[in-house]
Amino acid sequence: MNRTTDGVIVYLHGYPGGPEELSLFGAAPDWTSRAYTPDRSADQPDLAAPAYFDDLTANVERHASGRAVYLIGFSLGARAVIEVAARTTERIARIDLISPAGPLDGTEHLDLMAGRMVFALARTHPRIFGCLAAVQAWVARKRPDLLYAALFKGADDPDLADDDVRHRIITLFQTCFSRGAEGYRREVLAYVTPWSDVPRRVEAATVIWQGTEDSWTPLPMAERLERLLPNADLRLVPEKTHYGTLRHALTQLKFE
Repeated sequence: MNRTTDGVIVYLHGYPGGPEELSLFGAAPDWTSRAYTPDRSADQPDLAAPAYFDDLTANVERHASGRAVYLIGFSLGARAVIEVAARTTERIARIDLISPAGPLDGTEHLDLMAGRMVFALARTHPRIFGCLAAVQAWVARKRPDLLYAALFKGADDPDLADDDVRHRIITLFQTCFSRGAEGYRREVLAYVTPWSDVPRRVEAATVIWQGTEDSWTPLPMAERLERLLPNADLRLVPEKTHYGTLRHALTQLKFE
């Protein structure tokens, strides 16, 4: 059983996603019952990305009330964690980035990503991407199974072969878009803009959990993120893909 801490544990989900990621593979870790897990899909949808990250940081600091903070981010949630870590005045005990989506500026990592078509559209034609996001939200509400099939077409991920896991992810997509696409659109558009300077301002000890077979956030992306972060430790998870790495990391996380 994971040991707990008097500090505040914060989990920031990926996209499309939500706090329910913590129970995708069955019972959530015991520490999640006391963790702050904001649903960014529905949180302050009218705020632009910089203002939203300011607001998110303020909420983390309110929950911390001077206590130590443990930040956890999965996939696109890694960007949000890094933004918070670069802003907060609270003491950060540790950061865990699981299958993190690192900065694209100055790299050719986009060409390696399974979701490159969506991110490329967001980068070059943000308005068209906004229309696509609205369509994705509509499909997710009406036929989330079709969105799942489109996003994971050709994905060879054994952790998605289980019918129960597949059902949970489909439900997760439906929940994510149940209040519209504003949060999703905001963070994807922020993600594809240059932000490689932000990790350099994060001094807290950071663990990067990276599956060697991850095609959504590939290994070169994690290796570069390790170089950008001043105090990072890259931990490879052999033969694991995107969600398999999440499953592995959630069983390994401990808080002193």
